[in-house]
Amino acid sequence: MCPIPVTVKKIINFPGGDAHIGNELLMRINAACSGKCTLVEVFGGSGYIAQVADRSKFDTVVYNDINDKLTTFYRMVKENPQELATWLMFLPYARSFNKIIMELFRTGNKELGALETAALLFYAVNSTLSGIGFMGHGGGFAYTIKPGRNHAVAFKSRVQGMLELASRWRDIVIENRDFRDIIRVYDSAYTVFYLDPPFIGYRAKRYYGTVFTVGDLRDMAQLLTRVEGRFLLKVDDETYEYIKDVLPEGKFKVEKVEETLFLDKRRGKKRRMYVLVFVSNF
Repeated sequence: MCPIPVTVKKIINFPGGDAHIGNELLMRINAACSGKCTLVEVFGGSGYIAQVADRSKFDTVVYNDINDKLTTFYRMVKENPQELATWLMFLPYARSFNKIIMELFRTGNKELGALETAALLFYAVNSTLSGIGFMGHGGGFAYTIKPGRNHAVAFKSRVQGMLELASRWRDIVIENRDFRDIIRVYDSAYTVFYLDPPFIGYRAKRYYGTVFTVGDLRDMAQLLTRVEGRFLLKVDDETYEYIKDVLPEGKFKVEKVEETLFLDKRRGKKRRMYVLVFVSNF
């Protein structure tokens, strides 16, 4: 495959995905596979890992997300990227249009077809601050403040980037399942699961438009103790506290790394730091 283009790393400006630490993640994911494996991105989100996974190691790559609008979007990227890009190029980059789309998502309009849903999702995520505003929760219209930075131009560049990256989605299996189902269905001795779960509580609702509870988190951890395959779990240290009794250090490999809080954008101040926790069974 051709190298990742410099225009964009993620097709949509969706919270998470950690493209800024992509090499660190891929190094660990590759280490989980000896020979040929199946890679399952359990909480797909932006789809960054599925998109850049090493196809010489992973001959099957699975993108899964519980949100059907996200999976519809990536299905259109896979099946009909040119028509989707044409739609997007004609949409005006404007606050008023952003509000209309946010309202469409809030009301859950069921008359939208797959192509319309994909186009409006791309617009909603890429026209709100840090992608927050997905499904109409939080965030705000991304407008230009500093000279030399034009959000309207950046939006069109993302459309072009989508076309450049669309070929990487042709061989990706797209699933729309609960994480419990996807782990059970794909578990095997040849499977590598990568898990970047949503934040628990209000942060999940704000960033992803969905709810992810402590109970969900602990269900996931319990499932991981029983998988036949290998897994790499990425959480912050606050989240790990809820499951450290299920996935304890010593029984599982636990690495703690200090990273920049990428979503922390405060004018005139440096981003804060946080502790990232990698848990694995290899």
